Amino acid sequence: MLDLVFARLADPEVGVVVSSADVAEVDRVARRVEALRLALVARADAQQVHRRSGHSSTSAWVASVTRSGGAAAQREVGLATALAGGLDRTREAFEAGEVSGSNARIVVKTMDKLPKTLTSVDREKVEAALVRDARRLEPGRLDRAAKMALAAAEKTAAEVADHVEQQLLDEERRAYRLATVTMHDLGDGTTKLAATLPTPAAKMLGKVLQSMTAPRRDHLRKAAEAALADGQTPAGCLDDGSVAADLLSATGTHEHPAFGAGAQTTSFASAHPSLGVGRTSGASGHRVEGRNADWADIDWAHRRGRALTELIEHLDTEKLTGKVASTVIITMTAEQAMGAAKAAQLQQTILTRPAHCRHGSEFRGQRPPTPAS
Repeated sequence: MLDLVFARLADPEVGVVVSSADVAEVDRVARRVEALRLALVARADAQQVHRRSGHSSTSAWVASVTRSGGAAAQREVGLATALAGGLDRTREAFEAGEVSGSNARIVVKTMDKLPKTLTSVDREKVEAALVRDARRLEPGRLDRAAKMALAAAEKTAAEVADHVEQQLLDEERRAYRLATVTMHDLGDGTTKLAATLPTPAAKMLGKVLQSMTAPRRDHLRKAAEAALADGQTPAGCLDDGSVAADLLSATGTHEHPAFGAGAQTTSFASAHPSLGVGRTSGASGHRVEGRNADWADIDWAHRRGRALTELIEHLDTEKLTGKVASTVIITMTAEQAMGAAKAAQLQQTILTRPAHCRHGSEFRGQRPPTPAS
């Protein structure tokens, strides 16, 4: 049947008119097929099918059979066993195609977080309310509504509020534990940065980058690059007129102890008068354009990338690892290293000798100085 439908859609001479009802029906069928697949996974887990093929777990077996990742297979097995473990109302709605797999997962997660003191009758009331909402809400709205699911058990407003607060705290702790940052040097002067952050922190960073790239701050960017030939700035400098310096100064971030509270900052132009404000030529005398000369021609993703770079460059690292957050790598031959080691050892030997011995060696063969009268 599916082959016939594909053939009719691929034939340009067949005038197939697609309606919203057609897409909705296909989506319902797809949900039923997904529910059937999860039912098979649940039965396979109960029968320990993975042992027949030498797999360590049902998740590993599913990942091998479906060629999916281990994490996805583990989530799938968890949902399948939960639906088969007592959530009959959710499973029946899923098998009928009335509830999507994403919404079924939200129902399972919410039921798992309910207080253990709830009676079976109260749990059935909550599940019925969740399934009702899952039929008409998309995953985002259902997830928000599910936090108030305890109200369906006719609990007091205080009990519902306490349950919601506990869920939010658990979510915040989990998000903090899962926060990761990875950096991969691409070898061409750039590094690929990938991060998983708590949503509030990510939104805060997005707000900062949005503010930094706003057109109303373009005059700060142009003024800063007019004073610096290459657009560079010392770490922690908050008086170079740049967008990052303006934001950090306005928010008082530089006054925090981690950023060197109370440190005196001077203008880069005043600290380097030889450069001169408005200088547009480099050390070789050639004209040097600011590094954001193409700002109007780049997309917003690149603008946010440059804003993040500028924000990092303005972090004051003096209180962390010194004035410069850089690593100096010196390459030398083995002979040079051995010579440097011997020179250092000789110097250390001289410094550790008694004072009279050092004086005697210094004036050997010479007339000692006449003592002052």
